Amino acid sequence: MAEMIKKKNSCHNCGSTDHYANNCPKAKKNVYAMEQVPKEEYATEDSESNSMGDAIREHSDDDPDPKVEFLVEYQAETQLEIQDLQLESGMPQDTEKR
Repeated sequence: MAEMIKKKNSCHNCGSTDHYANNCPKAKKNVYAMEQVPKEEYATEDSESNSMGDAIREHSDDDPDPKVEFLVEYQAETQLEIQDLQLESGMPQDTEKR
């Protein structure tokens, strides 16, 4: 029973009964405490421009319509696919634009 009480009151780092873990000389060599609390960094103009906040913004009248952009891109891709299929099959190409 006495051993159990000694063990509870001993240092958890080195097992000594002369001191507790918070005053252990062996642990102080390996523990690195922060001496100064870091200051809060406030957002600067540069950090705000690199954030994702710029990705979400209000629609402007100067912005092109995304539906129109998609259709133009889709039609161009489709036309290229048709040309590729015609080349592979040996069919004559339609060189006129519609």
